[in-house]
Amino acid sequence: MKSLSFNDGENRYLIKATDGSGNEETKEIKFFIDSQKPRIHTFGPLKGYADGTFWVQYTEDNLQEVTINYGNVAKGFNSTKITSCDNGKKQNCEIEVNLKKYDGQQIEYYFTIKDIAGSVVESKKAKLDVDVSFPNITSLNYRVEDRKVYFDIDVNEANLASITYTDESQVVPKPKKLCSKLVDEKCNARVTFGYGEHYLNIEVSDKAGNIISWPVNVTI
Repeated sequence: MKSLSFNDGENRYLIKATDGSGNEETKEIKFFIDSQKPRIHTFGPLKGYADGTFWVQYTEDNLQEVTINYGNVAKGFNSTKITSCDNGKKQNCEIEVNLKKYDGQQIEYYFTIKDIAGSVVESKKAKLDVDVSFPNITSLNYRVEDRKVYFDIDVNEANLASITYTDESQVVPKPKKLCSKLVDEKCNARVTFGYGEHYLNIEVSDKAGNIISWPVNVTI
């Protein structure tokens, strides 16, 4: 038996056999060579909170599939495959998964990449807290004293990032901070406005990027 070396990629060869009487028979064969394993450069997110969006950067010229494996012992583990990621060097692929059943818990996740030759590589494992719930404003009250407005906002959110307001009546509306933390699930803040109508957009965001808004009209 003789061994031969072939180039990576698709190979097409014509095999010819001849017997002692000069009879010949030929046959074409095609096969694919992929001697390079996939390479995972980085993946994420690695910090903050998981909201269901994940990504991986890799190098592979003959990609078959990218898989994200995720879950925990309490709720079980799942995997999601995607076959539409691109071939090439340092390609980025994003995957969306439903983490609703892990909301408020911690998950462990990692990626696997498989090429058409069957070679599989696995990323390191990472852990993230899951937050896919939107903040909930349970009540929003305010009172006006001269040019000052006193806000009393009740919010149900364990991972608050900020509570801001945007005065849409301004020439260039910009968000301004009301609270960056809650005390007994309350945000109490005081803001001084100019005389006239103010069309406010109260916005509550959490550390996972979930945002809700509440319109308030104030007359000074």
